[in-house]
Amino acid sequence: MGKTNLTPNSCGGCRQLFKTKRGLANHAASCPGNVLGKSITAITQQQSTGDNDLADWGSPMTMAIGLYEILKKTKISRSQIDDVLEYINVNIIEAIDPDAPTLPSQYLIKQAVDKRAKLDFTRYDACENGCALYTDNDSEALCEHCKAPRYRSHSLAPVSFVDILSIRSVISAKLYNDKTRQQLMYRHERVNTSGNMLDIFDGAAHEDLVNRGKFQSKYDVAIGLSIDGFLPLDRSGFQATMVNMVIFSIDPVQRTGLTMLLLCSVVQYKLRNMIQLMIIPGRHKSKVLDSFLQPVFTKLLQLVKAGMEVKLINDETIKPKVYLLLFGGDIPAVVDLINHSGHMSYHGCLRYWKRLLWLRTETDYLYQG
Repeated sequence: MGKTNLTPNSCGGCRQLFKTKRGLANHAASCPGNVLGKSITAITQQQSTGDNDLADWGSPMTMAIGLYEILKKTKISRSQIDDVLEYINVNIIEAIDPDAPTLPSQYLIKQAVDKRAKLDFTRYDACENGCALYTDNDSEALCEHCKAPRYRSHSLAPVSFVDILSIRSVISAKLYNDKTRQQLMYRHERVNTSGNMLDIFDGAAHEDLVNRGKFQSKYDVAIGLSIDGFLPLDRSGFQATMVNMVIFSIDPVQRTGLTMLLLCSVVQYKLRNMIQLMIIPGRHKSKVLDSFLQPVFTKLLQLVKAGMEVKLINDETIKPKVYLLLFGGDIPAVVDLINHSGHMSYHGCLRYWKRLLWLRTETDYLYQG
């Protein structure tokens, strides 16, 4: 079969002819055939690179969600999106297999997108210098550490605030989707017969929780938290502290991109698997780090004890729980977490002023308090 010859002003998507290049350009931006071609190319790239972490290409709804999100990026109208969906259903799906399920309507797709992508944040007032978070006392108008005002002049609007991402909303979104829910089955399905410690689930923390009756459901999720400070602006008095979450229930190969995990190796997590729960802003290091972490641990305790209900796409309801296996960071961050004055200090504990003594053992140095 010979190739179809196109005039210079023919649309490559629908073969429509135009008198001028300007007319062709105006039409090509919204032509369903052209938009579909670009979408298929983008979907193919996402499948090969793994960029679309939430897509399950075997499901009509999740396929439609992936296509819908790509179409939205093209800035075309709602009616044009309907044209593309109808074009696929009539000219591709039904033409190949009349009995195959077609793509749902744009209304149903948007409902699924909103339900899947909804992430909840809770906003808390904070000291503008980063001293502490206001969580309990609404009448407290000054920071007890630096005396900075909590509210702006002549209003109850806070001078500074921190938005904390809900762990529940993140986990439920991943469990709601078919593909990411299957990824979270790694912890339940893995079997280590090598006798070596290959992952965090071979450690004592996970083993202890299992022995105490935790992780009874295959949908239960294991997470880790980390904290790290950074300077977002060079040569400025402003600094920030990030609190990140990693989901350990994902296979290490997908979690980190490494094909093998070695002890003492530097593990770099994939960006899409690093979930930022909050950023603590301020002009100096937090005076009461616990105040910022309190809302996170309060919600996490609820997820440990009561769990949560997640209604899946097929209307099945599951009740998973979330367990924390690790909370860490670099040395300065861990020092703040355990209320230590510093790893070089003789009087290490900030709460009890007692000199710590070095003890030399056969294998190491130890603190005696």
